[in-house]
Amino acid sequence: MDPILQVKNLKVVHKNQKQDKTVLVEKVSFNLKKGEVLGFVGESGCGKTVSCLSITRLHTLNSNLSISGEIVFDNKNILDISEKGMQDIRGNRIGYVFQDPSGSLNPCFTIGNQIKEVLKAHNRLSKSSLSLTVDTLLKQVAIQDTHSIKKKYPHELSGGQAQRICLALALAGNPELLIADEPTTALDAVTRVQIIELIKHLIKENNLTVVFVSHDLELIQKLCQQVLVLYGGAVLESGFTKDIMKNPLHPYTQGLSKCTVHLDKEQQNLSSIEGTVPTPANRPKGCRFHPRCSQCFSMCREKEPPLFQLNNYRSVRCWLFEKEGF
Repeated sequence: MDPILQVKNLKVVHKNQKQDKTVLVEKVSFNLKKGEVLGFVGESGCGKTVSCLSITRLHTLNSNLSISGEIVFDNKNILDISEKGMQDIRGNRIGYVFQDPSGSLNPCFTIGNQIKEVLKAHNRLSKSSLSLTVDTLLKQVAIQDTHSIKKKYPHELSGGQAQRICLALALAGNPELLIADEPTTALDAVTRVQIIELIKHLIKENNLTVVFVSHDLELIQKLCQQVLVLYGGAVLESGFTKDIMKNPLHPYTQGLSKCTVHLDKEQQNLSSIEGTVPTPANRPKGCRFHPRCSQCFSMCREKEPPLFQLNNYRSVRCWLFEKEGF
């Protein structure tokens, strides 16, 4: 089966008014087949959201940003498509769920009207069919009191209700690919579990292909078959989720694993990774993780490691694996 989405050597660069260039993301590559769920994991500032926005070219509306590489969706390079052509793809073929559900909704319109407007943009429906489809979408995201919700404004919704509405809006165009950018970040623990279970159900029910973004390996494990570990705007490790969870190879992935709360374990010894993620303008020479790495040696400080391919499914960007093989 050919991949529905192929990203090759994605690079995103910001240029300021003085024409100084800062690399936000580089060396990001992956393949995603229909029905698969791919996880992006890493701390805030590691390039997860920038990579996702690149897939739909949303941030190129900012003239200070440029994208290079290849983003092949359904055998067409996204970077070669006109802005008008992208408007047909966004929402229609690729749905997007943003981090902040409240900020994604228009405060001036009722929920019912907002969903109707999205449906009108992607479907030709009669007035009666439009109303029925709104109800169907709301029930699909586990909202039963559709009549009441449709009359409400965004500020009248709970965090969980707002995120369900955002999921409904993302599914309104019946997309082939769904990008979910940390959809549980602003939610309490109980609502977070409910939304994750809902997303799992929607993936199965709609046979969705998904890019799921999180800083939490526990969530990645629950949802994703594959995972990319991003740090400092680049991929440090990739492979099947089960393999990475069982045996994380990169020191950064090992650190993330030790920071993760596993809900099925009663007693856990949690730790933290010392230091902070460098800003794009201040990334260190050599391996971008070496200032925070307990296994760092001289080569790490001098030269950035390539992505070593350990087998067909596993790769790691670390000098410790220069001569390794599986």
